[in-house]
Amino acid sequence: MESLHNHTTFSDGRSLPEQLVKKAIESKLKTLAITDHYEYFTGFFGFKSNIDIYFMVLRHLKKKYSKEIKILAGLEIDLQVCEEADLPMEFIDDLDLVLFERLESYKDLDRLARLTRLLKPVKVGLAHPELKDIDFGKLVDFLEENEIFVELNTSCYSYYGEKAPLTFETQEEFFKLLKGRPVKVSIGSDAHLKDDLTAGLERAYDFAERMDLVLIDF
Repeated sequence: MESLHNHTTFSDGRSLPEQLVKKAIESKLKTLAITDHYEYFTGFFGFKSNIDIYFMVLRHLKKKYSKEIKILAGLEIDLQVCEEADLPMEFIDDLDLVLFERLESYKDLDRLARLTRLLKPVKVGLAHPELKDIDFGKLVDFLEENEIFVELNTSCYSYYGEKAPLTFETQEEFFKLLKGRPVKVSIGSDAHLKDDLTAGLERAYDFAERMDLVLIDF
């Protein structure tokens, strides 16, 4: 299993990056992505001044644990506050993936497309989409055209318990449309604490298999 969406003390997480890595190895995950908030509607703008340290730490961890786990360097960016000039293009060679959150309406699609083009060849995904007031068919066409993957996020598991429905489990009508299309999905626990790293992952993998979804490969 893997978790491609996690936070550390560089943003609003409560575990150090290396603590998260050690927990992932202990949990026998094959891949771990650290995707701290770079642009976020409630703050964390101070992270920008430390981004060079962020990537330095992730480069170090990749090398140190290369024989035990694949570590991906990523960012989560708020689509509502990010402009083209905000992208950390000087670190594009360090980035493996970028997750954009808060897709709220059709007007956001043009911005997302522009930002995705600027970030190539970095893989871009849609984080924990809530998919309100957006035509599912048009969104699938957009994701395919722009080569954007979509996330199965399990964070609700940690907050509401294992019996609570996860967001993607309430959106089966959308995910049914991905069958036979080249739009891929990622799985992430959105952990802010190392002990939440694997919460709900098995349910996400079961859902992906049941819906015949194709997982993104790094």
